[in-house]
Amino acid sequence: MKNEIIAVLNEYNSLGINQQLDYDKFYLYSIITHSTAIEDSTITEIENQVLFDNGISCSKPISEQFMNLDLKKAYEQSFDFARKHEKITVGFLCSLSGTLMKNIDSSYNTVAGSFSSAKGELRLLNVSAGRGGKSYLASIHPWADGNGRMGRLLMNMVKYEKNLVPSIVKKERRAEYIKVISESQDAEDSASLIDFMFNHHIQNLKQQIEEYKRSL
Repeated sequence: MKNEIIAVLNEYNSLGINQQLDYDKFYLYSIITHSTAIEDSTITEIENQVLFDNGISCSKPISEQFMNLDLKKAYEQSFDFARKHEKITVGFLCSLSGTLMKNIDSSYNTVAGSFSSAKGELRLLNVSAGRGGKSYLASIHPWADGNGRMGRLLMNMVKYEKNLVPSIVKKERRAEYIKVISESQDAEDSASLIDFMFNHHIQNLKQQIEEYKRSL
């Protein structure tokens, strides 16, 4: 698999696909649209383009529009941070989560205290997941909401810092993606998730290569 992805990336880079006009902007719009679609947003890439570029809202629920707008701002914040090559801290992660959840605030009052998603505050409840209800507090749902979007954002922030092509988890593979995450948690082994992400990334790159060649 390693040799395959290296070969695909070499072809991708040699074709200069990422040098096309507004490549970074439209690639980001695609990342955002698919990431929010996994969380049940119905906004399309075209609708996001109009929303982001012209500030024109679509006919979709305002909560979905805010979800996409906030994720865009969070990506921009993460890329600015990546360019500085600074150390990732809990404070930064909470700030990023607060940006991501800014207009989708959920406040919680629990026996352990109160916390707000819009402020990026860590949840004050234990989280049980996986076989036997094993606690994964350190790795799953540190915030009350937005954890899936944060996970995919952080993956791409690291790739951006290393000048690698970002990954898109396509909405068409949502069910498979969620299933493999659950299986990885139950098995306490990330190998199947890593394999899924590698294979999905290779397929996405190959598709972009073919589309680019057809456009010539």
